Amino acid sequence: MLKVKTIPNRFKKFFWDVKFQDLDIKKHKFFIIERLLEYGDMSSIKWLLENIDKKDIRKVVCTSRRLGKKTIAFWKVYLNIKDSQICTRKRFIQIPNELWPY
Repeated sequence: MLKVKTIPNRFKKFFWDVKFQDLDIKKHKFFIIERLLEYGDMSSIKWLLENIDKKDIRKVVCTSRRLGKKTIAFWKVYLNIKDSQICTRKRFIQIPNELWPY
């Protein structure tokens, strides 16, 4: 259950690649949780835990292919998630840019 209708403006820096004003917390909940878990600071994590159901956070940790190993490891411990519940698919692989190989 969501306790808020919008994302605080102070978190705009974590959504550098999308139009922040177009983010809908209900429609883009998975993406928002994923982004804040991976790149957020203490303030954003506190907000996340206070306003987003832990069940939704668990779902993101268990199924996301964009979270890093360290992020998953931390949240596995924090949320008491078993290894068998974590998605075993590989992360998305970044394909190097052929035009600029450096």
